[in-house]
Amino acid sequence: MTNIFENVNGIFGNSVGIGFMTMVSRCIGADRKDETKFYIVKLI
Repeated sequence: MTNIFENVNGIFGNSVGIGFMTMVSRCIGADRKDETKFYIVKLI
């Protein structure tokens, strides 16, 4: 049972990490440094 709960928690964490990485990398690629800082602060 503990493994099931840990896997659900891990899936959520991985999803947030992938979304975070996507938003920040798009801002960096578009050379929008101010938006990059905004998203890093907002999502953390």
